[in-house]
Amino acid sequence: MGHAWTLDPLASWLLFVAVGEYTKLLHFFEHFDKKYRFTLALDGNSDSFDLGTEVNYISKEKQAYYKKNISKKDIETLIKNNFLGEHMQVPPKYSALKIGGKKALEKVRDGEIFEMKARNIHIYSMEIIHFDYPFLELEAKVSSWTYVRSIARDIGEALWCWGYVIRLERTQIWERLLKNMAKNLDSLEENNFLKEEEIFGKEKIIQLDSASLEKLNHGMKIENKNIKLEKNIPYFVENNDFITNVIKYDGAFIIPLRKI
Repeated sequence: MGHAWTLDPLASWLLFVAVGEYTKLLHFFEHFDKKYRFTLALDGNSDSFDLGTEVNYISKEKQAYYKKNISKKDIETLIKNNFLGEHMQVPPKYSALKIGGKKALEKVRDGEIFEMKARNIHIYSMEIIHFDYPFLELEAKVSSWTYVRSIARDIGEALWCWGYVIRLERTQIWERLLKNMAKNLDSLEENNFLKEEEIFGKEKIIQLDSASLEKLNHGMKIENKNIKLEKNIPYFVENNDFITNVIKYDGAFIIPLRKI
C-alpha cells in the first residue's frame, strides 16, 4: 500500500491510498488541487502553526481589543486583497518536507538551525464559514503543496493578532474525490474500493486492441488513427477491468508513460 501526500497529525478525512500495482499511479495525483475546511484561533501562535506544539497566547487585553475591532468584513477584505491567487508561501518547519534528504520536522527535533524557502502556491478560493473572535472557520480550494497551517499563520500576522489551526479537514481532492466518497479504514474491504471511473472519469479510460497493447507493454509508441484524445494529458488504458498502462497523445502517436 502507498499514499499520495500526507495529512497533518491533527488533520482528518481524505488521504488517497493505493494498493498493489496501483501504487504506480500515485505519481499522477501529486499535482491535484485540494479543498479544506479549517478553523483557526486568532489569539496566539505556535511553532507548528497548530495545536501540535505549545501555544503562546496574546494578552487578555489584546484579545479584548481584537474581539472589538476585527470584523468579518475586515477579514473578507484581507483575504480578497492578499490571499487569493498566486503567491509565495513559506511552509512550516514542522512538516514532512525534505531538506537535503532529511525531513524538516526531524531537523527541528535534532536542534538544527535552518530556514524554509518560500514556494509558489495558488489559492483559488477562500470563504468565511463562521467568525466569532478568536475563532475563524474557513473553506479554501488550493493548489497542491499548499500548507493550510501557513495560511493560518499569515492571516494572523496580517491581522496583527497571530493565528494557528485548531481543526483541519481535507474535504476534496481534484474535482472528483470528495469527502462523502471516503471509506473508513476500519471497514475497508475490496468490494468498496473506489472504481477507476470514479477517480479518473470515464473519458480518461480507454481500451486498445491486443496488438496495440502489446506494443505499449514493450514501451513502443503507436499511431492513433481512430481514438479521440486531447494532447499531452494522461489517459489510462484498461484491459480486463484493470488499468495496465498510462499514456498520452502527442497529436499523432499514443506515447507510453508508465506500465502498471
